[in-house]
Amino acid sequence: HTSPLFQRPSPCSFYRFAMASEDATPSGVEILTSIEMNEERYIALLRKLIGESERVQNAPPDFNPREDCVSDHVLEALRPHTVEN
Repeated sequence: HTSPLFQRPSPCSFYRFAMASEDATPSGVEILTSIEMNEERYIALLRKLIGESERVQNAPPDFNPREDCVSDHVLEALRPHTVEN
């Protein structure tokens, strides 16, 4: 089971906050300040991205950037939060 890089302290905290507020719409600042970073998962992703640094250099003809190597790691981290269309 893969967890998000950033997670709310409680899965229902946003909804509880929204229902308790007058207009039921929290501001972007309120939402962002309620998010906690999962340092372990963030560092793991960062290590993968740094590991791709040689493949994203742009110095033809020796190095042609392969951004897909980096984006694959990011997409994998986001997969639990995506919905197929």
